Amino acid sequence: MKGNLSKEQIERMLQDAEQFSEADKLVKERLDSLHQLENYLHSVRNQIDDKQKLKDKLPDTDKTTITDALKETQDWLSSNLDADKNALEERMEDLQKIISPLIAKVYQQSTGQQADEEFDDI
Repeated sequence: MKGNLSKEQIERMLQDAEQFSEADKLVKERLDSLHQLENYLHSVRNQIDDKQKLKDKLPDTDKTTITDALKETQDWLSSNLDADKNALEERMEDLQKIISPLIAKVYQQSTGQQADEEFDDI
């Protein structure tokens, strides 16, 4: 019977696996939230620096508001490396509440201008 596990050993291994599975799930969810926030920071930063996207379309005050919010969130992330999933998601929501209306305003204005130009061509 060399190398065989006892029933108790197998049961203990299964219990450990279940316990670690839950911990692994929490870690994965936290990392997913962290990556989502980091990706959003990166994406917005790229958009406001890209001439073909938002760089020349955002008013300076809006660009400053967005840049400050990005920096504040990046600083918060650096100081809260162990933040849990809920804190990360809350930070993401707060950031989106600041940035989304400003970006939407730019897109609405550009869509309105395109519609006016198309109407002028008729």
